[in-house]
Amino acid sequence: MRGHSSIFNDVIGPIMVGPSSSHTAGPARIGLMAGQLMKNRIKNVTIVFDPQGSFAAVNKDQWSDRGFVAGLLGWGPDNRELNRALEEAAKQGISIELKIALLDEKHPNAVLLMLEDETGEIIILKAISLGGGMVQITEVKSFPVSISGDFFELLIFTHNLSKETLKKLQIEIGEMLSGFEISSVVMNGEVGLINIKTSNEVDHQVLCVINNIEGITGTRLVSPVLPVLSKRD
Repeated sequence: MRGHSSIFNDVIGPIMVGPSSSHTAGPARIGLMAGQLMKNRIKNVTIVFDPQGSFAAVNKDQWSDRGFVAGLLGWGPDNRELNRALEEAAKQGISIELKIALLDEKHPNAVLLMLEDETGEIIILKAISLGGGMVQITEVKSFPVSISGDFFELLIFTHNLSKETLKKLQIEIGEMLSGFEISSVVMNGEVGLINIKTSNEVDHQVLCVINNIEGITGTRLVSPVLPVLSKRD
């Protein structure tokens, strides 16, 4: 499934608060998607910038720190309160730590987010801001992904998933969800991640059915953050 560019996404740029589409709006959109990966209330956040990247140098002046945190709070890049995101996070008891450390991703606008919720679950993800408010999550829990905010993204985590169960999963999803495509199936030893993209909203019942299939250890649904969704070829 490939997305078709939209003048509203790629040319005009985002409706936003703050000084930079790549360093403010982009981080807010990354934060918006990252926050959806957590099932429970976020308690601790660590944001890591590469010392050779642009975020390390400009994150304060360009409001990148506030952008990431605003997104995690559920605020979009157009939220008038974006500049208060750090204060609001502190008010809600969310610990925010900014760190500078070498990252594997050498894109100048690369970032690593480590999120911990109130139950102790930790999710680590990597992302890049591509400019003009366009972004991409490139890794979730050590699994490579390509999530740009222009589809509904269903992430299915697996353990010892058999080929027969994978076929059953495809059939079950096909009966419940139209216009979808399995974007990637990545296995790392006994554990794996299946990434499904769709232009249609995913009903909660779909998640319940998938979660009850043997070999499925969990699901996450990330809704689009761009104003115009992409369509299947």
